[in-house]
Amino acid sequence: MCEQDSRDLVEESLQVLANMDQEARQVKQETGRPLIGYLCSYTPVELIIAAGCHPVRIFGATGGTSSADRDLQAFTCSFARACWEQLKNGFFNYLDGIVFPYTCDSLRAVAEICRGKKLFDYFYFLNLPTRLDSRDAGRYLYAELQAFRQSLRDFSGQPVTDADVTRATAAVNRIRDLLRVVLDHRGGYPGLTGREALAVAASTFVRDHEKNEALLDRLAGTLQGRAGSPGALLNRARVVLSGSMLDSLEVPDLIEEAGGLVVGDDLCTASRYVQGQVPINDGTDVMVALAERYLHRVPCAAKYPAEQRVRYLLEEAKNRNAAGAVFILQKFCESHAFDYPYIKERLGAAGIPSLLVEVEAGTAAGGQLKTRIGAFIEMIGGASS
Repeated sequence: MCEQDSRDLVEESLQVLANMDQEARQVKQETGRPLIGYLCSYTPVELIIAAGCHPVRIFGATGGTSSADRDLQAFTCSFARACWEQLKNGFFNYLDGIVFPYTCDSLRAVAEICRGKKLFDYFYFLNLPTRLDSRDAGRYLYAELQAFRQSLRDFSGQPVTDADVTRATAAVNRIRDLLRVVLDHRGGYPGLTGREALAVAASTFVRDHEKNEALLDRLAGTLQGRAGSPGALLNRARVVLSGSMLDSLEVPDLIEEAGGLVVGDDLCTASRYVQGQVPINDGTDVMVALAERYLHRVPCAAKYPAEQRVRYLLEEAKNRNAAGAVFILQKFCESHAFDYPYIKERLGAAGIPSLLVEVEAGTAAGGQLKTRIGAFIEMIGGASS
């Protein structure tokens, strides 16, 4: 496959990201599968697929939150408000159901409003352990996954056997493997810009999983198979991103417009999603293996202890030869705001400067943010492009 073919695959992903509702409706029309929305990478999508349904990740970008602001406190995080704005106004009316894993109190409030208003035929609140190193966290998570599996059986009318779960898990493992290859090729030659790789990652959360595998297989094969001399991208200031999820590409755009390059991350819509495979066909109960993966993957800021995530971010910065880190904080996100001082201190001790940028879902980045990012990129050695 030539370089133009890979550019076409990236452009397809950008189009999916720009029209995620249209893509989801097309999946439903073409496959006939019920669509189950979810709001967190701790959602075991393997079980949704095993039940004959299609998982669709909900992103928070909207044109504003004026309607949601009447229902939620002013200090509710912008992602939760943006999600409720869309849910309340019927933006996700193509969904047949929705799953809220427990992450934070803000999204718990949105979940309870959805439950009370009966917006969808299927609703599930997935309780998850918060302290991952507790003695009974594994048993608790296993029991919760079994209960979720039973609820999907009841909704779909399908048995959701261990064989179904194994097949679905193998498919998701494959997509994570391929997406990891794509993310690993940021900033090198052959490679992608950070913006392109993050767009490919985000598009996988709505696209049909068979199409996902086919597209990612072609793109990964292209990236691994091309050869050539180092390009201009290698000379840019290399940056890692930290935060929860990206519902727009504004910050990566600003970084790369300023002469930087996003080469790594610990985002739940990119690298944290692909970390940790589920072992199958090794004699282990597939539900036990599934629980182990979600318990021991790189955690988010809503989980305790944070040390594994901090070590991962430090290793990511080192392995990607990053000159700096940019923290993307959803406005009023308490979990990530609480973690930030400690992570900043650890990065600083490792000689990695960092910048905190606060974003609000549905609000375009202003000139001040552009100026701050430009100054940071210049400080860490990036040349203006």
